[in-house]
Amino acid sequence: MTKEEELRHLKDLIASKGWGILLAKMQQSITDAAFQFADFRPMNSQEVDFRRGAMWAAKQLMILPQVVTTQLENDIILSQDPASAESNASKRALRPPQPKEKD
Repeated sequence: MTKEEELRHLKDLIASKGWGILLAKMQQSITDAAFQFADFRPMNSQEVDFRRGAMWAAKQLMILPQVVTTQLENDIILSQDPASAESNASKRALRPPQPKEKD
């Protein structure tokens, strides 16, 4: 699979309703974990570290498609000839962000 195909598939994933559902579930899990800290029940340092790590991992998973998309876009630009890469980079920089569709 080429990098362009990978990029297209990732963009399809990000735009999909399924990814939106997963994002909402992960955000709810992070919120629930944060509220558990507010319960003020005794926790040893290992449990605190575990909960913080789980929240960090969920957050990283939520941004993973955007991170990989950015890496692929950069790889594609770097693999192009210099004149074409400069033109594409300036077009991307000048393009306003696209609003997300709400379903």
